[in-house]
Amino acid sequence: SYIILAAKQAKEILGNDNIHIIETKSVAECYFGLQMTALDDTDIKIDEHLENIKDGIDGVNTLLITRAIRKSFVDGIEINGGDYMAILDGKIIKTSLNRDDLVIEALKLVPEIDDKAIISIFTGKNISEEEIEELNNKINEDYDYIETGIIDGKQDIYDFIIGIN
Repeated sequence: SYIILAAKQAKEILGNDNIHIIETKSVAECYFGLQMTALDDTDIKIDEHLENIKDGIDGVNTLLITRAIRKSFVDGIEINGGDYMAILDGKIIKTSLNRDDLVIEALKLVPEIDDKAIISIFTGKNISEEEIEELNNKINEDYDYIETGIIDGKQDIYDFIIGIN
């Protein structure tokens, strides 16, 4: 992506060996990477710490919920204009007219969901507090062993960006 290229160029221009770039594919991966830097153990070498962060990021699944603008057919799935779409790790996996039900059904399709520990939900700018609370309660009913967190993402395109790790 252009952002990664720009970061690499900035590092090269500055010529600073203390700048380290961790490539992520989504906001959710970036968030988990930042969370792992907060757990920084000063007794380990930077290379080992960076490797631990990269390994942690590799275990993150990203679920995006957005609304289709027009009718289409992608990856064997018929999508009607106005449908909500669940996109898991870059692939459309399910559609529905009910956004909350779609989130719950899409979470069931996350590989090894039973082994996950954290669900971080970045909410879009058009999501109300009541909707967030209701969805969070539904998720907690199904996945009471997983810690959930809500982040006010204020993003335009995606109603929800959900990181599962």
